Order: sequence, then C-alpha cells, then structure tokens
Amino acid sequence: MKDKNKIFFGENGITSTSANHIANIAKEYVQNLQNENAAICFLDCKLLMGVYKDCKIVTITNGMKSDILKKIPENLKKITEVNSLIAWLREAIKAKTAEIQDISTLDFEQYLKSQNIERPVRPQRSDYDFVTFDDVLATLSIKEREEYYGFETKCAVAGKIIHPDGSFSQARKELQRRILQPMELQGTGYTAMIYEYSPSVEAQDVEDLFFTLQSEHRNAQASLNSIKFAIQHKVDEINQRENNRFSVDTYAYNNNCKKLQIPDFDTSKK
Repeated sequence: MKDKNKIFFGENGITSTSANHIANIAKEYVQNLQNENAAICFLDCKLLMGVYKDCKIVTITNGMKSDILKKIPENLKKITEVNSLIAWLREAIKAKTAEIQDISTLDFEQYLKSQNIERPVRPQRSDYDFVTFDDVLATLSIKEREEYYGFETKCAVAGKIIHPDGSFSQARKELQRRILQPMELQGTGYTAMIYEYSPSVEAQDVEDLFFTLQSEHRNAQASLNSIKFAIQHKVDEINQRENNRFSVDTYAYNNNCKKLQIPDFDTSKK
C-alpha cells in the first residue's frame, strides 16, 4: 500500500458504498443550503394597481428579516464543514480504488522487486519517488488535511456568494439601487402599476456582513495559499532529490554495462 493512502485505512471503517452514500446525502444537504443562499432578497415589494380611489395595494414579495439574515454565516459554516467531509470521503474512495488497481495490475517484474529478487535493469523514472502536489498533500495528517479542505471549501463557498455575480452581492446591489429608486411605474392610465420597494433589513447590517464575509474569504485564501506554498516547496525538494538519485543510478548502470561489455542490459526487453 502506498504511504499516501494509509491515512484512509484502519481497523475500523466503512465500505466505499457507504462512503459514497454518505457523500451523496451530504451533497443534497449542501444543495438545500445553497438554494437558501441563492434566494437571498433584502426587499419587500408591493404592487399599486389603478389610480386614485380605485388604487389597490398588493404585497408581491417579502424580503428576509434580520433573524433570517443572521443565519447566512451559519449556513456558510455548515456548507464549508459538509463540503470538507465530502472531499475527505471522495479522496478515501479514490485511494481505495487506486490500491485495488495497483494490486490487479501487478506484473511479474514488480513481483520480483517486492520479493527482493535483484535483477539488473535500466533505471526507470517511474521507479523513483517523484511526487505531485496531490501526493504531498496526501501525506498530511488528518488534522492538516481537514484544515486544508476547510480553507479550500471556505474560499469556494464564501467566494461564490460574495462574487460580483453571487446571490449576496447581487441582492446587495439591488438593495442599494432601490434605496435610491424605491418606486417603479409600469403602464399608463387605469392599467398603471406602481411597484414600491423598501428594505426588509437595515442596509448597514447588509454592508457589515458583506465586508465581514470578504475579510473571512481573504483570510481563508491567505491561509490556503500558505499551505499550498509549503506543499509545493516540499514537492520541489523531493523531486530534486529523486532526480539526483535517478542520475546517479543511471550513471552506475551505464558503467556496469561497460564492465560487462553489454550494450544495453535491459531485461524488460527480454
């Protein structure tokens, strides 16, 4: 078993089917929370129909109130936590699949190597411990992995809602516009309809929460970038070391071929 995959296996655990089932349920739970966030509206809308004494006022929509507004940070926290769980489960499933694949594709040469049966072969880069970003990420402890996925998902979740095209950002812009232009006339005469918009929450509360979310997103992104930089540094360090090993072994292999007067002693071709 690869060292990077050992973190997902222990004496007690669940099957891939169960892990996938949990991940799917978690995904549906997150979708419900995201649907709530997508429906953000800070405006009450009333329709004024007709004119003068025949005028009727009908409430069309009600914007969220302060108590609902306060649920947004909690929703984002839940989405972040659940997405982190999903990421962990998906990685575990992928690790199990990779281990099964390795076992099913084990060939004779690999078997000899596993049994410490030496056979002179040309050094192959695939036989060295070159790593990718994901490989080094997989070596982090459970706590560190959870922290990484937490920052990653928090950046994605918070970034989506405060992005210029995000639901919170769009609702904030619409609130600012309707504060300046609260009335809208459609039609003329007896068919005239006047829409009146008024804030359902304090505009300053919206501004405060928006900038708080922006700050949290920046901090999470900075923390994530710091972890990524450290991982990439480790990747470069390991690959440089392995490249040096590969060069030394290739040089030794060529020298041995010369001593044995063999042009290219590569048993994999036999």
